[in-house]
Amino acid sequence: MITLKIEEIRKSVDKIDEEILKLLSRREKLARRIGVIKRNLNLDILDKKRENEILENIAHRAKQVGLDREFI
Repeated sequence: MITLKIEEIRKSVDKIDEEILKLLSRREKLARRIGVIKRNLNLDILDKKRENEILENIAHRAKQVGLDREFI
């Protein structure tokens, strides 16, 4: 009985993992498009300011939903 419940929960976790991977794939494709545009405009690929803004925003939003910072 308990093993069945664990397996059920694990299947739900696996589905969520798949969704996360699909979203990360979409995000990577968009980031690559930005990289191409930046390269064509002779802009620096790495934007430390933007990277820090993203990380701070994600950390703030994660905290709002009760997610431990170590998860991000």
